[in-house]
Amino acid sequence: KRARPVFKRAYLALLNEDIEHAASRCVPFRYRAPEQTAGELQTSQIGLSVWTPAEKERFFEALGRLGRDSAAGIAERVQTKGEMEVRQYIKLLQTALAIRRQQNELEPLTLAEFPAACELSEACCEALDDAADAIAERQGRFEDAVEEEVHGDDWLVSQDNLDDISGTKLKTEASQTTNIFNLHKWLSLSERFFMNAPAENGNWQLMNGGEDRPAIRLTTLEDFQSLAVTLTKRLVTATIYMTSSRLRSERGYKPKMVNEVKTKDVHAAAQSLGLAVTRPLLTECVKRLGLKVYEEPPKPDEFEESMPLSLGELEAALAIKRRPELHKGRRKMQSTALSSNETSSIASSVLGDSDSEGNLHDISMHGAIDSEEEEEVRQEAQEAIIYSAVDPPQSKRARQTLLRRIKAERAAERHADIVDALASYEEEKRMWEMLAREPPEPMVKPDPP
Repeated sequence: KRARPVFKRAYLALLNEDIEHAASRCVPFRYRAPEQTAGELQTSQIGLSVWTPAEKERFFEALGRLGRDSAAGIAERVQTKGEMEVRQYIKLLQTALAIRRQQNELEPLTLAEFPAACELSEACCEALDDAADAIAERQGRFEDAVEEEVHGDDWLVSQDNLDDISGTKLKTEASQTTNIFNLHKWLSLSERFFMNAPAENGNWQLMNGGEDRPAIRLTTLEDFQSLAVTLTKRLVTATIYMTSSRLRSERGYKPKMVNEVKTKDVHAAAQSLGLAVTRPLLTECVKRLGLKVYEEPPKPDEFEESMPLSLGELEAALAIKRRPELHKGRRKMQSTALSSNETSSIASSVLGDSDSEGNLHDISMHGAIDSEEEEEVRQEAQEAIIYSAVDPPQSKRARQTLLRRIKAERAAERHADIVDALASYEEEKRMWEMLAREPPEPMVKPDPP
């Protein structure tokens, strides 16, 4: 039996920090050298605008995530500067970059200087999940207490008590929600579809042993009712506007036209509000949840299990048309793909077996390389020769240059892997310290590059 998770206040602080970053759409750079923590960004005037250090930090954060061509998105994340001010700042940076490039003052960035995502061990992820479950359980108990205080004992609606309270409670406190929504179908859809995945964390029967069936809060029903009423009002208003516009334009040649709303007016209003977009949501949920769909559900006493519907049969049953451009693109890719025999023949014509092997042995970088790495370098050289847009190298010197470049790139990748492993070690160590727990196995610090 799984132990009850323990609440960690430090994890709650980390969660609140991430929520603030998501709300502000800015993740500040946390790990800096001690000499860079103060005085790195100063207040400066660019054109007629004054940029503060906080604005610059949000600007560079958005610039790194969105790119220099998304001035509107950068301005939205900076929040206090307009698009023209952002473009002026970007132009200033591009001008300074061009000047430094002309003066040969720019050094190329190595692969290790690009920050990579930190990788945590499975044990650390499970410990973080336990801390998250503890916060979720604590928050759930608090919300349940608030709901029970507001709505009483019938604050949670399920299939078991829906018939008992539908005639009284829902009509008074949920604004007659049962007259708008079919709650029996809602709960059945959650029970058999959305909460019926094969995975343990996505199946309501596996999570609580089938004791508590899927339910919905009264407050949630009130929110859905308010949302439905709001959308209906907007749709009616837009429909009246579309109808009035159509009548004004048609009365010039039909003076005796009757004032009536037509179906095309409603469709035009729905399109203007963005409510007419249809997507195959059911098939997407089937793929995401890993469900098995049957035309006729198998019975428990049947010896032979019936076959579930395939994705194509399901889309055909739901009258969902496949996009023809996807199949056209796949056929084009299959027609232009090279077979393994063609690949080996082209590579052999440019890099001969004996010649290329001799070239590899002639090149020495930090000592001799083993046979496995030698084969990987050879395969990468073959791919570069075959799939390159330029003519393949014909001379021995050109082939040696290609092999040297590949070996240098692989050395840079190994160096970057060591730097990333060191960053992952520091981050996982910080996570264990935050959780006040010891890892099940001692952590091994990678050797510095």
